[in-house]
Amino acid sequence: MIPKNRRSSRMVVLGLITFVLPAASARAQHGQYRGPVDELRNEFRGRANPRLGGESPRGAGEGGDLPATPGVGPRRRLPFGSDGEGFRRWEFWWEYNKDVYLQVWNLRNRDTTDIIYGSLDFYLGRRSRLDATVTEPIGLDARRRFIAPALLEATKDSDPGVRAAALVALAKVKDGATVALFREHFDDANALVREAAFVGAGLLGDLEVVPALLKVLHASDADVAVRTDAAIALGMLGRPEVTPYLVEFLRKNLGSVENRAEDVNVAVLAALGVSGDRAAVPFLVELVHMGNLRSDKLRSFVLTALGRLRDRQALPVLIKALIDKDLDTRRAAALALGEIDYYSSEEIEVAPLIDRKAKWTEKDTLTHDALEALDQLIVEKQVESEKEKRELRRLRDIAAKALAHVIREDNDNQTRNYAAISLGKVAGSVSRDALVWALDTGYSRSLQSFAAVGLGILGDSSVSPLLLRKLGMVGEESLRGGVAIGLGLLREPAAIEPLLSVVTNHGGDRDFRGYAAIALGLIGARETLPVVQKTLEEEGDDKDIARGFSLAVGVLGDRGSVASLVSVIDRKPNFDEARGAAAFAFGLLRDNSAMKPLIALLQSRSATPEARAYAAGALGYLGDTERIPGLSRIARNHDYRIFVEPLESLFKVL
Repeated sequence: MIPKNRRSSRMVVLGLITFVLPAASARAQHGQYRGPVDELRNEFRGRANPRLGGESPRGAGEGGDLPATPGVGPRRRLPFGSDGEGFRRWEFWWEYNKDVYLQVWNLRNRDTTDIIYGSLDFYLGRRSRLDATVTEPIGLDARRRFIAPALLEATKDSDPGVRAAALVALAKVKDGATVALFREHFDDANALVREAAFVGAGLLGDLEVVPALLKVLHASDADVAVRTDAAIALGMLGRPEVTPYLVEFLRKNLGSVENRAEDVNVAVLAALGVSGDRAAVPFLVELVHMGNLRSDKLRSFVLTALGRLRDRQALPVLIKALIDKDLDTRRAAALALGEIDYYSSEEIEVAPLIDRKAKWTEKDTLTHDALEALDQLIVEKQVESEKEKRELRRLRDIAAKALAHVIREDNDNQTRNYAAISLGKVAGSVSRDALVWALDTGYSRSLQSFAAVGLGILGDSSVSPLLLRKLGMVGEESLRGGVAIGLGLLREPAAIEPLLSVVTNHGGDRDFRGYAAIALGLIGARETLPVVQKTLEEEGDDKDIARGFSLAVGVLGDRGSVASLVSVIDRKPNFDEARGAAAFAFGLLRDNSAMKPLIALLQSRSATPEARAYAAGALGYLGDTERIPGLSRIARNHDYRIFVEPLESLFKVL
């Protein structure tokens, strides 16, 4: 029997139209851009039964039948150059995950493409021996003296949007934020403020708030959205003490037959993934093996959580899930396989070995015998470490081969697209060859563009000539946008000139121009700053230009762009997408000179409430104590094709 997506028309037509539109609900009146919705609306306008990029009624995709894939069903091709790609386009994945990748310039050494080990490793699945940064966050004194007092005052604002943004921002900068402050807003009359209070409590990371959050989570008569917010907040605490409570909740409630309760269970599964606590892995694997989850949505979120926890114990169930008949399951598995930690190995620390094994003389020197024993022990440890590295390479190759099979043979375009991203993270020659094939001869524009981004993530400069050739394809702006980002992630200097020509093409596609500008920032082409800055100033009245180029000046580190970014924030309400980008750009700049104008805008009586809310959000990004925004953990690498209404509003929180 040919597999079918059980929720295709309901989820795609109703759900995705709702969640991607700006200001989709009162709970999401501000936030960031989440995909090329305007183009999709134009693409499908006038069609009798638009599916907005969903699969065919049988779940196989557009195009003619191809030979069947064992265990999956007939495979179909999407004709190159056809429309109907919809929500399969790479831009949607990018907009949910860009928070991490836009930090690459700030987190890379000026003379290498290696990425430092640390918080970025958690997202990209990479590690490096380097420890160098280009910029430093706003200092403690600046946060304490200027940012925190302004945000504290804004939490008392008469406008709920301003109060909500200030609460989340205050949690990011930490100073002045207390559990009591957030708890007093748990019962606020405004849903947006309540949501911000829960999110802020999670970002704060204080266990004191756990009893209150658990009380809300277990309140079966409470609003589902509120319970969802409480669940995510528990996961965002990032504390292993919370994991048993989340596991216990799921054991008791996964069998519930009440439809809305499923969204709460989904949120708790998401919380386990967000928590980072690998102690939850055996339970999640157990859920997969049990095979009695009520819906494929729940199963896909189990797999997503396993991916986010990055534990290699999950590899067998994830690889097996790649041939499941359900689309959501395969998609989640394809994404999750890219998250697994294929690179970590035990570091040999000499000091602990000395403390444990050495024999000391009265003069605090090691005896000859002790030195010989220590040398032997270090050699043994090195051998063990090399064995582990070989085993990790073997596991990586297994995952890469499974994903390479998916990218060539799966009947679902979106699964192949997600596999392309994961191949970039897994890396290695198998991954590179599969991605090169997908970019050069792939089934669709969407697969080719995902492959371009995947090659950028993979980081192998040998593919640059192919990407440069694709960048020159006239009339393929969506594909070329993905290629531009791929070249940016590769930091390919040969791309600077052609990317700059795209930026300066004033009659060209505005989104593509923005992605080209961002790519210049990722490459570190600071010589292009005047052009990018001038474009933002002269064409910033176009919201698409304002959105892309605001991010570009942030990535480029143009501290002279503070006034332009503040201007973007202080625009009319229908600029919300650009405002979100400008607010995030301040988190890339991390410059003290931005504090004064943002605080002035926040406190301005003449500014609109929307502008003041975005100013509060920008201050939160500016003074964030984490290099990678903590809220990125919620949206990172999930299947955005599955619509869970309470979670979608969280993706838009500044």
